Amino acid sequence: MNNQMHTESALSGVAKSSGAPARYRGGGQAAELLMRLFRRYPDALTLRLWDGTSIRAGAARIESKIAANAVKYPVEKAKGRSAKYTEL
Repeated sequence: MNNQMHTESALSGVAKSSGAPARYRGGGQAAELLMRLFRRYPDALTLRLWDGTSIRAGAARIESKIAANAVKYPVEKAKGRSAKYTEL
């Protein structure tokens, strides 16, 4: 009974009688926690949460983000400017 009460309190206000699937709260908090837990993992992980949200965690995720930003914002064009990459 206690577990049922916990599950019901985690539901985000969807009526029981409605045919819509129940949605749980806390997806953002779970994503942040998983990213912190796996930040030193040497490879990249892609994790899918219960609500369908995909997150990437691990040290390789940071390296891939830096590489993508290096392509978007070349040092020669972007240094000292706050313009968007489409305006460089």
